[in-house]
Amino acid sequence: MIKTERLEIKKLNISMAEDLFLMNQDEDLKRFLPDEYFNSLEEAIEATKWLVESSNTSLGPYLYCLFYNNKNIGYVEFCSLDEFDFEVGFHIDKKYVGNGFAVEALKALIPYFMDTYNQDHIYAVVLEENQKSIKVLQKAGFSLEYMGNGIYQGENRDIRQYIYKK
Repeated sequence: MIKTERLEIKKLNISMAEDLFLMNQDEDLKRFLPDEYFNSLEEAIEATKWLVESSNTSLGPYLYCLFYNNKNIGYVEFCSLDEFDFEVGFHIDKKYVGNGFAVEALKALIPYFMDTYNQDHIYAVVLEENQKSIKVLQKAGFSLEYMGNGIYQGENRDIRQYIYKK
């Protein structure tokens, strides 16, 4: 577990499946990250089982849940792009957006993840229209690497690619 000023950050476990299901019923999540949207609790449980099992491999993904006042309010996920590179993504429950929790979590988790998995950089890709996430990445120390057209969730979209370097 990692502690910040306001958060306890814990590696995902199966008991957190219902929390993920409830917070992932957000229309913004469905719009920006449709592959992380669950249609049922059963689907969330199966996905959580797979994520927990995958976190025991060298390529992950690795998902960390964010707790504020003992309530699961979001997560940060590291997904492998290939055998060398990882991309970070994050989601904060809509009721807690705008309070700096994503920035706080990224600032704590990125150095931990980079040291643990021997990474010297991490990527982040965001839709151009997702201005809130763009601000989070900038505040967390990411630098813009590319802005323009690219493949996002299987579609050609306007994106920004950021990088965080050690």
